[in-house]
Amino acid sequence: MSKVYFDAADVINGLVQRKGGLKTLCFGGDIAQKKKVYALVCETMKKKEILDQVLEDVKLFERESELSNKHLVLVMLFDMLFGKGIHGGGVIKKTLQKYKEELDSSLAAILASRKQANNNNTTDNTTGTQEPLFPRYVRVNTIKTNIAAVETALRSEFKDMEIKRDAHVPNLLVLPNGTDLHDHKLVQSGHIILQDKASCFTALALDPSPGWHVIDACAAPGNKTSHAAAIMNNNGTVFACELNRRRAGILRDRLKQAGASIVRTLNTDFLKTDPNDPKFSRVRGFIVDPSCSGSGMTTHRLLDQAVDRTRDMQKKKKEPETVSDANGQLEDRVMQLSKFQISVLNHALSFPRVQRVAYSTCSIHRQENEDVVNQVLESNPQFNLVHCLPSWPRRGLLYLKARKDVLELIQILIRLVDSLWHASKENRSSCPRSKLNWLLNSFLNRVTNTPLQQITQPKPILSGAN
Repeated sequence: MSKVYFDAADVINGLVQRKGGLKTLCFGGDIAQKKKVYALVCETMKKKEILDQVLEDVKLFERESELSNKHLVLVMLFDMLFGKGIHGGGVIKKTLQKYKEELDSSLAAILASRKQANNNNTTDNTTGTQEPLFPRYVRVNTIKTNIAAVETALRSEFKDMEIKRDAHVPNLLVLPNGTDLHDHKLVQSGHIILQDKASCFTALALDPSPGWHVIDACAAPGNKTSHAAAIMNNNGTVFACELNRRRAGILRDRLKQAGASIVRTLNTDFLKTDPNDPKFSRVRGFIVDPSCSGSGMTTHRLLDQAVDRTRDMQKKKKEPETVSDANGQLEDRVMQLSKFQISVLNHALSFPRVQRVAYSTCSIHRQENEDVVNQVLESNPQFNLVHCLPSWPRRGLLYLKARKDVLELIQILIRLVDSLWHASKENRSSCPRSKLNWLLNSFLNRVTNTPLQQITQPKPILSGAN
């Protein structure tokens, strides 16, 4: 039997017991085939609700009491039903093959019952969980090439592939969902970088000019770092801080591959750097993308839901700005993370010549985003938020010094306005956005005496007067 199955089962067991996050359990231990285990765990957990239902329908564990490692059975069942078949042999494989007809029949019945009448191919109907099918984004590394050359190369190789330029991020190509370029020669040579659109926003928001000195406070694995170097035309200096020695090594390798020669990798804790160190005397810009809950990443959310089901937590998740956990564990973790995020931002703002800081997370929790920025701004009144990325329509949540219930109502109304506007083209003729905004502004003026456009905060980017 393949060791990948044993490792994947151990990772799932660790997730259920809250021994660590997915990446920590997969990449931080002694697992040999880390990427395969990571992929297998992700896909198994996405399908876990269905796999559990199949096992329950067949009564497998009741009929085969010697099957004691349920998570091992789960990952092998995934490969049998959704993968390319079980690799290797062993007792569990023989047992699953013994019941294959019943397992296939149960799966077919479950999938039929879940089939959506209005299937528009925007969700995966076999998971039981909404899973958007995002495109594959590819950032063209302008240090080594240009977007036209990459488009020509890809179109000559993938003649039927739809290749588009992103509407918001320069030098970012949009490819179909599922496109796998990990081993492609353009990736291996550093001419293109596999980087999600959201990840590109941070350096784009900072917008450092050629010749600037910039610090990336939490740099590994280095995509944002190399993006900043590319925006600067590889002219200037970028200090890339990474505390973990192994991740610092990965960071150096990736930056070398990208040809980002202006980057100096520092295997150090950013919080221990001295703002008055002469080598930082010309630093004007900061990228601050610190450790976070990762709750905004689709895979993390699906894994969390699957783990919660496994631990018999049946409560529905609340709105993004309200963090909840049955035992308070998630809330405690998010609050600890927010304290760390605040400390990193405050340290960045303590550098004598800092003019601009771009802050980003992969979290949907207000405690790690708006609350962090607002607390830092209160401690550093000489800095203010600026309206970055003007072509991007989404903005942050409100921040007002008002009663909590009023704030929550305002945020609900703003989301309602946005939902009504984007719901359908038909709605726009009968309820134009100007009318919706007028209604909302009327309410805001009554409770705050402040118009909507003055209190809606942009994406976090801090700017100083220095």
